[in-house]
Amino acid sequence: MLVVLATCSVIVAVGNGLSENLFFFQRLLRETSRLDELIVVDNGTTDGSGTYLKELPNRKLIRFPVEMGLTTAWNWGLRTASGEAVAIVQTGCVLPTDWLSNLLKLWHAKRKTGLIRSIDRQTVLKYASVFGRYAEAVRGISSGAFSSEADLNQAYNGSFDTFATGLARRYGSQRIATSSAGCFLCSRDLIQEKGCFPEGSQATGAGAIESFLQSIAENGGWARNTATVYTHR
Repeated sequence: MLVVLATCSVIVAVGNGLSENLFFFQRLLRETSRLDELIVVDNGTTDGSGTYLKELPNRKLIRFPVEMGLTTAWNWGLRTASGEAVAIVQTGCVLPTDWLSNLLKLWHAKRKTGLIRSIDRQTVLKYASVFGRYAEAVRGISSGAFSSEADLNQAYNGSFDTFATGLARRYGSQRIATSSAGCFLCSRDLIQEKGCFPEGSQATGAGAIESFLQSIAENGGWARNTATVYTHR
């Protein structure tokens, strides 16, 4: 039976880091087979990223004149989103092929409730006993952002996408208790029901995601971390 995937709004908040931002969006546009709505929040960049973001095709652009904090940027993006699902991605993530459609398929399989979160390098290292040789492979890789395909593939022994695909095939059905990845998807209704992310000088992306996950759990909801989507971070 053919499943028609829900529409999805992808929200990205962008800070300074021109070369890393260019690389992030190059992969985002190339590795996303269907991009219904891309919402980009320029979080007060001053390094030329703003000029690049203005030229991005088929995006909704929100621009802050000064840096307002990651969670504030996400909240503005959420207020603009029109998709049935919402995916939030941090620019430090390297996205694998078909990352969005894979998250959406899992979400559909769970009847479009709850939250689906990718895993990342730190998750693989945390559960080294589960991921075996894949954990050994990433142990010497830096957690920093990449700015070129050549550097990324060199770090991943020739091909990041081969690594991510192999890990997904081997461990895609594995239950992973926690994840530190900055990439997740849920319904727009769910995130609006639970309230937007906490704002303020002390609000961080990681802390905001964890608080949101906790609020879901406290209200009987669920969140699943999936090795089907491995994002370097």
